[in-house]
Amino acid sequence: MSGVVTGQKFVNEFLNIGVGARAHGMFGSVVANTGDATSGYWNAAGLTQLKSPLQISAMHAAWFGGIANYDYISIAKKFSGARKAAGSLTIIRMGVDNIPNTLNLIGPDGTVDFDRIKTFSTSDYAGLLSYARAMNESGSFSVGGSVKIINRSIGSFGSAWGFGADLGAQWRGKHFNVDKSKI
Repeated sequence: MSGVVTGQKFVNEFLNIGVGARAHGMFGSVVANTGDATSGYWNAAGLTQLKSPLQISAMHAAWFGGIANYDYISIAKKFSGARKAAGSLTIIRMGVDNIPNTLNLIGPDGTVDFDRIKTFSTSDYAGLLSYARAMNESGSFSVGGSVKIINRSIGSFGSAWGFGADLGAQWRGKHFNVDKSKI
């Protein structure tokens, strides 16, 4: 028997939604052209292209008629030094709140008591810590990486933790960009 887990097609699917209005408008085709606070998510190497010393990016989306909420915030900062270097901290949450828990709706004697209904939330969180640095004096070639911690909780019923890492590179020419991300 193989050690490969099958059927896990949709694990942490919330991380495939993407961040930033620009990226959503381009259907996520921004990994080679990202150069702002969203770079921590798309391709950390793009953090070297920050225009200002500090950037904050945020997004909120209500899904399925407001039942599910997707929230994102990122803070990116340039670091001083000979080479362009920058880092970012990103938090993402996908959650469904106020789900009725009807396990105790019917009492031991068979009576229905709506006051016994409590609510709970199910949510996925991801925290990304990213760093990037230019590898040459001109800043046209940069590399970066992100480490992420992921948490899934379903009320008091259960929770799980996970982690991951992404590496990325960007080369910016005069007329085109090349990247490799999510290695």
